[in-house]
Amino acid sequence: MLADECWWLVHDDATGEPRVSLRAAGWVLAAALLGELLYSNRVWIKDDVIFPVWQAAPPDDVVSHAVLDQVKAESVRHPVRDWLAFLSGDAYGRVAGRLAGAGLVMARTSGVWPFRSVRFVPVDVKVSAWPFARLAAGLRHRQPLTQTDVFLTGLAQAAGLDEWLIRDAMHPDWTREYLRYLVSTLPEQQHLLLAHLKAAVANDLVSHRT
Repeated sequence: MLADECWWLVHDDATGEPRVSLRAAGWVLAAALLGELLYSNRVWIKDDVIFPVWQAAPPDDVVSHAVLDQVKAESVRHPVRDWLAFLSGDAYGRVAGRLAGAGLVMARTSGVWPFRSVRFVPVDVKVSAWPFARLAAGLRHRQPLTQTDVFLTGLAQAAGLDEWLIRDAMHPDWTREYLRYLVSTLPEQQHLLLAHLKAAVANDLVSHRT
């Protein structure tokens, strides 16, 4: 699923160490969870506000189902930015739990209380490395990407991982230009979601530097 593949991008494919701050990962994974509902036509965005598609069947996936239920439960419809802020608080744990439930990561605890931390280590590096390998090769060779892969590339860009995606390109400037072009071709709703995500990550970064 989209958020699962996003998880692999924001973590080292062997050790499971985050490539970005946990706060940034939370924002990006929140956007990925909303993206899952957007691509499955269970929510839509109009005038910066997220609406549920009431006639759509609920997702089979427990995490997606829970997020959709939250959107439906609100009596007042909220802007994209508000949903990103709300979901970013537990998006990391939700996606980690989904991957653990599927047997794709193992939780490893290190340190002692109160400095104990949990890292989610990939079980199969072929699975965890695949999103990066697929996107990097597509960008490097200027191949057409599926719309969901373009959105995934946009999520990586918002997280500040676009330069990492093109690091092995023979012509980085051309590859960087192609990446930006692809992201610019996304439909309006996906483009809007990414724009809010970029702004949120940037503002969060600034606020924690000051």
